[in-house]
Amino acid sequence: MKKIMMLSPSVPDPRMMNRVRALREHYRIVFYYWDRLNESIEPDMRGVERTYIRKKGQSKGMHLKTLIGYWGYILQGIRLLIHERPHIIHAFRYEGLMTAFLYRFWCDRSVKIVYEIADLPSAIFPRGKGLFKKILAKTSAMKERRWIKKCSLLVFTSPGFYEFYYKKFASSRPKVYQENLVGPGILDGYQAHPRDFKPLVIGYFGNMRYLNTIKTLLDAVEGEPGLRVELAGFTQSERKLYRLLKKYKQASYHGIFPSGGLWKYYSMVDVIYCAYDTDDKNALVLMPNKFYEAIELGLPLIVSRGTYLAKRTEKEGIGYAIDESDSDELRRLLLSLKEEDFERIQNAAEEAREKYRVEETDPRLLTAYREHVDGD
Repeated sequence: MKKIMMLSPSVPDPRMMNRVRALREHYRIVFYYWDRLNESIEPDMRGVERTYIRKKGQSKGMHLKTLIGYWGYILQGIRLLIHERPHIIHAFRYEGLMTAFLYRFWCDRSVKIVYEIADLPSAIFPRGKGLFKKILAKTSAMKERRWIKKCSLLVFTSPGFYEFYYKKFASSRPKVYQENLVGPGILDGYQAHPRDFKPLVIGYFGNMRYLNTIKTLLDAVEGEPGLRVELAGFTQSERKLYRLLKKYKQASYHGIFPSGGLWKYYSMVDVIYCAYDTDDKNALVLMPNKFYEAIELGLPLIVSRGTYLAKRTEKEGIGYAIDESDSDELRRLLLSLKEEDFERIQNAAEEAREKYRVEETDPRLLTAYREHVDGD
């Protein structure tokens, strides 16, 4: 049985564990990840033969200490690859691909590389301006294009990534689409929140990378006795978030939720908020977990207008698109929701649920592995 070594510069999320589940019956799997943010989350690693965790170099944000930490992660990864000698490397994110390519170049030209793309790389599409960022972005883009030529398979979580950027230079590489579907058991404990509109509760659970859109939500709710906000998840700007929350009385922040605890938070809410900052190119094309969680739970989803996510949300009839900077528009929407709106969305979600089943996507990934990785 061939060995896959999975590389992630962050704690494995449910999407990554979906990949383990899809492949573990046919491959031996070893996992190496970096707990860069000291998240204190223990992912369910059943099906993984060995797990290596890097805890050194923990830091938040993008600065010199973080860049040094990334190189520590990469060099340790190369040492572990030399020790494990896998047949296949499944690389998550740009840093995982860099680790895989350097190992292949220096140590083993026969190893196969699978590159999974769930975000546009921040090194290539940085937020903000500046000469250093421009130089880094151009250099990083050139490197990624070179590395992708050595990949046996590209895995995209959203067609938007391919159409927006990778189609320009990676059209000849084999690819497969694997959505961020809800894995077995993730939401099993969920109990629908009593919807009496006293108050209507809106939730945002996940990586809070866009605090400006969280502020839009808080502004929309503040002063309206029939509305409330529940928040949970990681943010690189924790102090900024706490300073922000001090100004609002109708919101609660529950910190980072433990692995397997997501259902508890969704049991608190009536509406899922998923509006991202459209000034970030990544937000224009990504397909986050919340889209599939909204379908699984039958809860209304609120997203940013003009995004690929908005197009899919409106097509499935499971939510609403807004201007993520307009708190007045969001407030009007929330106050306008009636029981018949929830019933309509529940029916649409039930119909959409049949299209997004892990039982269908798992075999798709395995087939792509058999055709393009084992056989090339």
